[in-house]
Amino acid sequence: MSEVRELEYVVLTLKDIDDVAQFLVNHFYPRNNVILGTRCSPETALSADLHHIHLYLTSGLSTGARDKVTKNLVAVMLSCNYEHYAEATQNPENEVRILRAWHIIRKLIDLVVDTRKDRILFGARICVDPDYVHQGVSTKIAKLCLDLGTKQGFTLACANAISPYTDKACLLLGFENVKTVNINTLEDGIFDLSCMSYKILKIFTKQLGPETILSSKL
Repeated sequence: MSEVRELEYVVLTLKDIDDVAQFLVNHFYPRNNVILGTRCSPETALSADLHHIHLYLTSGLSTGARDKVTKNLVAVMLSCNYEHYAEATQNPENEVRILRAWHIIRKLIDLVVDTRKDRILFGARICVDPDYVHQGVSTKIAKLCLDLGTKQGFTLACANAISPYTDKACLLLGFENVKTVNINTLEDGIFDLSCMSYKILKIFTKQLGPETILSSKL
């Protein structure tokens, strides 16, 4: 956009589910490498993702940004308690490939986090409307999410990335890359690599505590 629009930053709840679902269909699923690699349409991805979306929006850990003039949702950061996410991402049988892919990625995360030691905030989806990029919006909603998690007693934040942009964003927020996997080494038949612009999966973690509060309030 040529003009920088004023935004309001919010905690997303179930009342936002329709806006969040439409935002994901329009902006997140069509660009996400996992969705592309499983050749999953945005509509199929949404159907498979609805249970998770409900989980994110009831967690008190998801944030977003709305244009103050239009009230349109222009960015989302969907997060939840990792233990709850793991419970919701069991090994699917006879399901669409995207669910199997999410399960495989979750099992990789299990290798580098310990829910017995840490209460883990899982950052699952982050996306900004292309008209609002390069304005610091993704950094703002991510910082707010981390602050919410810290205030709720989470001691570790975790995220996975299959995008160089998400890689960079995680590093700028102080995350550490704790595991790197080539997508072509994962289960055969899950990903069509020809559909993916980036084929490296990275898992990031960040310790949380009172000293990590990044912003004062929403």
